[in-house]
Amino acid sequence: MYFPFFRARQFELLALRDTIDSHISVNNIKPIIEPVNESTRDILRFCEELEKVGAGFILIVNPSKGFYQRNAKKIEYLISECVQKNSRIEFGFRINDGTPIKTIKAFLNGYKEYSVSLIHESSIQEVNEIKELINSIDNFSFNIFIKEGTGTRYRKKFSDYSNVLLEDGFNKLERNSDYGGEEFFSDLVYSYEEDGYFGFGDYSIVGDHFTEGGGQARACAIHITYEEKQREEVWVHHFLSHPREAVEDGATLAAEAIEQLVLYVREAWEPESYTEAIKDFFLIYDSGKQTSLAYVKKLSMRHHLELIDRLLD
Repeated sequence: MYFPFFRARQFELLALRDTIDSHISVNNIKPIIEPVNESTRDILRFCEELEKVGAGFILIVNPSKGFYQRNAKKIEYLISECVQKNSRIEFGFRINDGTPIKTIKAFLNGYKEYSVSLIHESSIQEVNEIKELINSIDNFSFNIFIKEGTGTRYRKKFSDYSNVLLEDGFNKLERNSDYGGEEFFSDLVYSYEEDGYFGFGDYSIVGDHFTEGGGQARACAIHITYEEKQREEVWVHHFLSHPREAVEDGATLAAEAIEQLVLYVREAWEPESYTEAIKDFFLIYDSGKQTSLAYVKKLSMRHHLELIDRLLD
């Protein structure tokens, strides 16, 4: 099962809304959502749309980034609103080696009417105490391990549970213009079950990097994942707008990068490998329609979701 991690920004939520049930199976995916924006409009609409197709998700109740990290008490209102709009909602709690056991216990006891999961950001010394807490409740779902923060031996100590491995496969660079060519992304979709995991996750083509707001663009980079069948790996190809020194409007940059993508895909890929998101890139290119950098990112995320869904089937 696939557990994509998103930070509840508008176009990330739209990417999920546009694909779940229509282009990817509800049974293959359980998103992990970390709310970061003060506005609740987009995430509440997300709750409603997933409810319509019988899908739930895991909402992180102690975000590490953004508005709710700075205003922790205000998340209670968001939680109460989400519960009303999605009957399948689940809750996740981030823990690390500085998290008091009493805080973990308070979380597990505070959400007894919902499925709950723990997100292990680092290895924790009190393994036995955590296991005792998990075993004391009947609504526990998953241990979700951040691959970069936890060790193999630590994760094996929880082998009796349903576990998920979350990996940041995206190589984040400082500037869009720094990207080029193609590179390895991940092989978890092929290996997670044989390694003993119930599921796996990633941060899509965004990565774990988070910033509030954004600077002016000098380049558009479109990141498209694809299957390397013989290697049993997922790779990512980067398509860039033309190099320039000055700031340019996003529509022009997007059009240049889309052209690079479309010309390459039509030449190198078989038509049966086209996702619906790739077809939408074609429509934009063929029509000459202008689009935004945010919309391009949404299509790239949609494509990655569709690809992983195909590889799971």
